[in-house]
Amino acid sequence: MFIIFYKGDLVIKLSPERVKEFIDSGDGLPFDPGTGKPKKDRVLIQASKKDLWIPLSKESKKYVISL
Repeated sequence: MFIIFYKGDLVIKLSPERVKEFIDSGDGLPFDPGTGKPKKDRVLIQASKKDLWIPLSKESKKYVISL
């Protein structure tokens, strides 16, 4: 699985480096699935930034295929 919808937002699987880039830039938020510890390879992209959803979904698919 490389993307999921979570409470109206999109959670995307990317490399930990890319996740950090999105969090540091403010374009993404850490994703904590309820464990109290954010996932290092997941970033939450809010619906207010849905213009990023399609390009990031494509990037995520390529990343997951490469694993």
